Amino acid sequence: MTLAVATLLLGINILGLGGDPEDAAPFPVEATGDIHFQLDAARFLEDSLLVQEIYLSIPQKELFAICIEEGDSLFQINVKLDFCDHDGNVILTRAGDLDLPYLPTEAGDGLSPAHTLTFRPEIPKSTNRLKVYVTDINAGRKGLLYQIRGLNKEGKAEAWFDSNILPHRGGMSDILHVWSVSDPEEGVSSVVDLSGSGRALRERILPNPSHFYGLYHQDLAVYGELYPDPDWDMTEAQLLLLVEALQDSTMIRQSRESIPLKGSVVPVYRRFDLSDFSGGTYALTMRWTDPADSMLLASKKTLFQVLWEPETWYLTEKELLEDAHVLLSDLQYREFVQLDRGNKELYMERFWKEHDPIPSTPQNEIRQVFEQRKAYAQRNFGGFRKGKLSDRGRLYIRWGSPDEIEKELSPSDREALNEVIYRELDEDDMENSARRGARVLDNRSFEVWYYHLQGEPLFPEYVSPRIPREMKYIFVDQLGIGEYTLVYTNVFGGID
Repeated sequence: MTLAVATLLLGINILGLGGDPEDAAPFPVEATGDIHFQLDAARFLEDSLLVQEIYLSIPQKELFAICIEEGDSLFQINVKLDFCDHDGNVILTRAGDLDLPYLPTEAGDGLSPAHTLTFRPEIPKSTNRLKVYVTDINAGRKGLLYQIRGLNKEGKAEAWFDSNILPHRGGMSDILHVWSVSDPEEGVSSVVDLSGSGRALRERILPNPSHFYGLYHQDLAVYGELYPDPDWDMTEAQLLLLVEALQDSTMIRQSRESIPLKGSVVPVYRRFDLSDFSGGTYALTMRWTDPADSMLLASKKTLFQVLWEPETWYLTEKELLEDAHVLLSDLQYREFVQLDRGNKELYMERFWKEHDPIPSTPQNEIRQVFEQRKAYAQRNFGGFRKGKLSDRGRLYIRWGSPDEIEKELSPSDREALNEVIYRELDEDDMENSARRGARVLDNRSFEVWYYHLQGEPLFPEYVSPRIPREMKYIFVDQLGIGEYTLVYTNVFGGID
């Protein structure tokens, strides 16, 4: 994976922060909107001052490149940080424009290159939450209304701060998730002096704000700092690292070692091989104890996701939910929405396994059909909504290609929409239809889809006995812009 790092110093004197999880999530968080990025943070001590570092990872494919000269491109974004109080009122804003270089994709990597930015802002005392906006200066938002208003693509992420336990002398820092650690510059000693601060080593760290591991990063990599109390009567401390499955608290891995206590900062960087982990959500605990009596000195816990499917790496949370909405029943979808990303992957893995028609083959034939139908829907049925979410797209994915399509773009009087609906309604429908007796001429464009023998359902076992063998669906271009909406069907439950 190719990543770039930029550091913006907006002050380092950061004070204690409060938090309220009611309408904002704790770090890490995923952006919503047009630009998908990951937001994370970690707190450290530097010369007894509390320092907050904020990390953004923005996939390059989310941004629009401009050419500045032959063979040389860059991206231009605006980053705005709003520091807000408990009620969401903005206390302080820090914003600036950034030029990001074009990152070539490494051959065989499979993951889009990303720009990783590190901020070290000074945060007001009464800050309770952080709102981060990333705007693409050169790309407009999709949609005619947005184009008219001249609005640019933008992503937004919001997180709350927990001030219950802050780094202090005799405690430890937050746990920083690491993508990679760069080598020292040429001619510079690889031995980093950390007697007064851990910042020298942190500046070589490329953060992993998503906390994603697995397919593209099979080693869990984390960094933390212990701040020994001068009154401690010990020369070393025991470091215990525990990894457990979040779902059932099963202990997966642990290690114990003695660490010398030298200087005012004891930095720790550790890696764990995750190649034998199944997909899901896990917790890592970093615990320091006194080797003499096992008394707890400091402890921190962090969550991370193990993902083995490409889709759960590069799709946004919104896109994952869109696919689930097309596939799952209402009850299943409500369960799915509550899960974090690692357990979403685990849920869908079980779902596809249960619906694998030929388990002995390496591929899942039903899943292949779903992906093919989804791709077709995306290409052919898009409008205000994505093709897979449109009424025609969802129907196509669920039931396959119709046996017959009647399509009228400029209906004549005899083929007008109201005449077609009147023709297709049987007597029972006529008795119960809100359109009964509606004979006003309607010349809107429409399509009628016919499935003569219930089509080719994606999941035949879900087909209700109440569904007729002859299925009819009428779609209408309500606004005259190519967005076809389902207005009538003889199928109980409509598309779902």
